[in-house]
Amino acid sequence: MVYREAIKLQSNDKVVTFHDVTDRVKKIAAASGIRDGIVVVYSHHTTCSVITQECAFDMSMTGLETLQQDLVDVFEKVVPTCSREGIYLHPGPKALAFAASVGEDARGCHNTDAHLISSIIGRNVTIVMVEGEMDLGEFGHIHFIDWDKTRGRSRTVQVMVIAMSLFSGIISAFVDNVATVLMVAPVALVICKKLKISPVPVIICISISSNLQGAATLV
Repeated sequence: MVYREAIKLQSNDKVVTFHDVTDRVKKIAAASGIRDGIVVVYSHHTTCSVITQECAFDMSMTGLETLQQDLVDVFEKVVPTCSREGIYLHPGPKALAFAASVGEDARGCHNTDAHLISSIIGRNVTIVMVEGEMDLGEFGHIHFIDWDKTRGRSRTVQVMVIAMSLFSGIISAFVDNVATVLMVAPVALVICKKLKISPVPVIICISISSNLQGAATLV
């Protein structure tokens, strides 16, 4: 069973925007009726991120929680704000021409830093749900971050709740490790032929062990 809802958000301009979506995600998870499974919180926006982090309790003078401001400050050192032309290779002339053709101005295109940070952090989190409760820990919160400071925009966060069963778990495990089995099986067949033994039980053991112990065990 899969259940999905979307969350609509409005980001600010000139600053990195953090949205605490924890309560809304919990309501969606409860509405799904699923007791055990996973909750995937995802954004398709390539200048945004989704993270889980604890509440910092204290506030910075910027209006962000202190941990949030620390995160912004760290990335400002590593990936400085794209405040003018020439800091990054992107956007180039073709990117600027395309942006103009779809109604975006040059300022809005100079959000390279936001794209890079989104690529580093990622745009989704997966949370285990046990007996109807998301395992976020005692202080865990889910944050949607818009790193784009060039303009405020409407944003969408997708929430998908996926039920897990014994059957789907077994199938998923075999699918996840099929590459390992395909890599090891030919070697096993050659060995079985040399030893003049049936390869069937050996292949079965390879399939089971790759899922019980992980890919590295067989390698």
